Amino acid sequence: MNISYNWLKRYLPTELPAGEIARILGADAVGMSTVPETIVAAHCGMDVLGITLVSNMAAGVLPQKLTEQEVLDAAEAAKEKFSGLLLACLAHLDEA
Repeated sequence: MNISYNWLKRYLPTELPAGEIARILGADAVGMSTVPETIVAAHCGMDVLGITLVSNMAAGVLPQKLTEQEVLDAAEAAKEKFSGLLLACLAHLDEA
């Protein structure tokens, strides 16, 4: 699977169709913090493993307005599986 991740340098409220713009530019997912945090960590000489929970569709994709509650609900629904994934990754890091 080949997925393109796009970082938006400036915070854009969910009401703006930034995700739609990113899609036109070839992104499959848009985030606000993964890329800059990774750049800083790499600059500090750290090895980086990025895992992102995609919590909602981008503005303009669905007919309804996006809400913060939608993001919170998605995080709650994914909590068990996402925690399991992180714990499994951490266990394998000890082996490296």
